[in-house]
This record gives sequence, structure tokens and C-alpha cells, in this order.
Amino acid sequence: MPAGVVRELRRGLRLWEELRAGTGLQPETVARAIEWTRGAPATEADVRRVRAWHRRHGASWREVDARVRQAAALRAGTLRGRAPALTAWLLWGGAAGERWAESAAARGQS
Repeated sequence: MPAGVVRELRRGLRLWEELRAGTGLQPETVARAIEWTRGAPATEADVRRVRAWHRRHGASWREVDARVRQAAALRAGTLRGRAPALTAWLLWGGAAGERWAESAAARGQS
């Protein structure tokens, strides 16, 4: 797992621990993120799953807008309450995870 992806996973886990995730977040998403930050390898099925998630959620203008606003508020220290779009995005590896999954899928490996 590339260091940039692990960094984003850790950021997502921090937000999850702060109870900023949405109610739709699946426990499996958190468990997988924890495993990967601990060095567990990603399978080809994992690569397909990450790639599919980013293709579904990464292109939605509503989710992108929400994620960008939440990230800006977090950086500015003004984020109050939940940040579900940003938390989910980071728990799927963020932009680094999207690039990694696309690249790994193109190579046919994880």
C-alpha cells in the first residue's frame, strides 16, 4: 500500500474516531482501513472495490462539493459536527487511493 494512501486512511480514521462519519458508513470500511494502516496487503478484489467506490462517489458533484467544503472547514478549524463525505473519501484512500486503484487495476495487480 503506497504511503500516500496510508496517510489518507489515517486521516479518515482520525475523523471516524472523532465521530465525524455519517450513519451510512459501513463497519467493513473502517475495519479494512485499520488493516491497511497496519500493513495488510490489498487483494485484487480490494483494488476493484476501491476503484468502483471512487468511480461511484468521486464523480458526483454533490459529494465532491460536500467533501471540498468539509475539508476547507477542517483546515480552517471551523468544522462543526459531522463530515461524512470527507470521512468516507479518506477511508477509501482519498485522491491517493483513487490513483493507486486505477494504476493497480491497469497493471492487473494490487
